[in-house]
This record gives sequence, C-alpha cells and structure tokens, in this order.
Amino acid sequence: MRLVVVRSLTGLALYTAAIDSGALPRARTAFAIANLADIPEVTPGPHLSPSGAGMVGRDDAVVDLGAAMHPYHPAVHEPPRRDRYALTAHLVQGAGGEEVDELVVPDATSRPMRTVLDLFPHVPTTVIPDSLEHYASTSRPTAADLGRIAAVLHGLAGAPVAKGFADVPSEPLDADAVRTVLATHADEFEAHLDSTVILETPQTRGPGDVAARMLEACGEAALDAIAASPSTDPRVVLALDPDAAPRHVPSVLAPLAEVATGASLSGHTLPRAALAVAARGWVVGGPSLELALGASLGSGKFGVVGPAGDPSDLRGDAAHDMPLLVRTWDETRRAMAPSLPGPMSRRGLRRLATAAIRRARKALG
Repeated sequence: MRLVVVRSLTGLALYTAAIDSGALPRARTAFAIANLADIPEVTPGPHLSPSGAGMVGRDDAVVDLGAAMHPYHPAVHEPPRRDRYALTAHLVQGAGGEEVDELVVPDATSRPMRTVLDLFPHVPTTVIPDSLEHYASTSRPTAADLGRIAAVLHGLAGAPVAKGFADVPSEPLDADAVRTVLATHADEFEAHLDSTVILETPQTRGPGDVAARMLEACGEAALDAIAASPSTDPRVVLALDPDAAPRHVPSVLAPLAEVATGASLSGHTLPRAALAVAARGWVVGGPSLELALGASLGSGKFGVVGPAGDPSDLRGDAAHDMPLLVRTWDETRRAMAPSLPGPMSRRGLRRLATAAIRRARKALG
C-alpha cells in the first residue's frame, strides 16, 4: 500500500500528474490528509474540494492525519514518542489494515512530515514538493531519511536543488501532464480568467505591517495592469487561500477595496494553481509555487511581491523564476519573524534575572 501525504490541492494535482505521466507507477493508495488550515476543524481538506474530488479514486483509502494528532493541528503539533504507536495504528487502519510499503510526501523537513517519516522509518519515499517550503527550508533532512528517499519529482523543469538534496535523484514532471491535470476543472472559474488576479498566500494574509504592505502592493500592481488594459469592465479577483479562516476575509478585502478604486473587486476561494495556469491576464501575489507553475505553464503575465512591496516580473523560465521566488519567500519569512528580545530590553533583563534566581536556588539546594 502506498501512503500519500496530501496537504494542499496543488500537491494532490502534482501527484496525479506523476501517475498520469508514468513518473510513478499506479498502486493501491491511501491518502493521508494533513489539513494545515488555520482552523482545520471547519475547513474541508483538499480532497473534498470540487477540483480535488476527481483526483481521489473510488478504491483509494482516505485517512485524516490531523484527527490523530491532538489537538488536531498537524502544522504545529509533534506527537510525543509515546503516542507514535497509536498514530501509526491510525494510519494503517485507515489504509485498510494493509502494510505501508511506500511513502509519498511533499517535503522531508517540516514538522508534520518528519513525524510521518519517523512512523515508517524504513519505507522507501518519494518527495513531490507542493510549495516553496521544500526549496527554501533552512533544515536538512536526516542522513537516515536521505538514504530512503528514492527520488524528488519537481512540478517544473529547472527547479533548484534544495539544501541537503544534492545526492538525491530528481527529475521534473511532464509539463503537459501537469498542465492537463490543472486545466481539468477550469470551467469552474471561467468567469474569472480575464480578470486581474491576486493570489492570496499565507504571507499576504498574516498580521503585521509586512503583510499589509504586500497586500497593498498587490492591489497597486493590479491597478497598474488594469490601467494598461483596454478592458471596459475592469475586474480584480482575489483568489482566497483555501486554508485561510473565513473570518479573515473582510480584513483582506477592506484594504484592497481602498486601493482598487474604479474596479470591480471580489473574493473567491479558488484552486490557485489551476487558476494561475488558466488565467489570461495579469496575476500577482506573494511568493508561491502556484505563481511559478502559472508563469511556466500558463499564458498570463505574472509578478511576485516581496516584503518591500515592489513587484518583480516572472519570465516563465523556472531557472530564473524559482530562485527569485525562493529568495523572496525567504526574505518575507525573515521580515515577518518576531524579533528576539535583546539582553538589554526589558524582556531580556527579566529573562536574565529569572535564570540567575533559578541558578541561585539550585546552588543553595
């Protein structure tokens, strides 16, 4: 039984393309859904979306990885070692009780994926990256994990080699297969294909000044694209992240509405990779693999916005676009990271005082 960990609709589409192109042989499959949404309890997994439903076969098993990870947040929870047996039993039972003899994961360094790899330590593994996290990760896979990774299958030719993966065989998926899978459900959003599209990412919906600046820059780039377009019905579509909590939508649309004056603005939860590939106009957003897929496989024009708020054009050449996106992703991550308390700040002095008191008490017995 092949256990495929799915955490996004993009990952599910790339796995389907790997099967259709022959990069992976067909096998009995169990999909382990790692729902990494802000509120996974009320957010359907990628396999339940209209676009994702057709990618899961009737004979394929589906098991909820988050349901076995109390408190149901696999993005932040790493089960203690004493709970690993119960989690393994949950996955095997969800796979129909069959032995798991093959793994497919979207990366090998994030916390939830390390957990899954630890549960099946000797199972051959294939990595199909579904986000820039794989390419920009500052962590290296363990030597044991590297020894079991049979291949890394990239969604695009020219994708950079991630840190620590230089000796792992890698190959790109067939571009036509990826394009075909992503275009299968394009009729769902046909009405939006001529609009100027803003692809929402976790960075643009996050708290703080950096996210607000990025979102505002996306709106301004959309307005510039509309000004250069001969369209008499300018429309801006915010492609909402399916993993986002519904409560954040007003806070995202409000600042965009202030910038995008003179255009019709609407927000829709859409399969972002499929929309990017099928879009015929200008597409802009924070750094994401979906932007790279759209620029390389689609016909629209694409731009990425970083923490400084200045958009950079993508060329449609993964050898150029992927390093640019990875660099922008890393810059955004650094800009949004909370600053560590310095030793002379109030918080830093409090920590030093607490540590000194603890050492004194320990010395006094």
